[in-house]
Amino acid sequence: MKLRNSFVSNSSSASFVIQKSKLSEKQIDLIKNHIEACNNGTVDCPCDFSSDPYWHPGDGWKITEDEDAIKGFTIMDNFRMEPFFKEIGIEAKDFKIDDD
Repeated sequence: MKLRNSFVSNSSSASFVIQKSKLSEKQIDLIKNHIEACNNGTVDCPCDFSSDPYWHPGDGWKITEDEDAIKGFTIMDNFRMEPFFKEIGIEAKDFKIDDD
């Protein structure tokens, strides 16, 4: 076990971009409403919020879209988008998540 005596930062950021041509309208809607989709059982969510003490309802993802892509950015990675994307049928080759 490692003990640290100095300041440790728990801050993080993450972002993603997915070309809309790779997504169905349903997938776009699920991404934009990811918390609701998991909470209401629309998606068998790989993120078990009930057992994850580090998750909280203030998700923090800012989801935007333009004509070509859907994008997300968060300064606190509270919702695990990568397993969510896989659960809703988005192939790993079609998205890239950048973590700091």
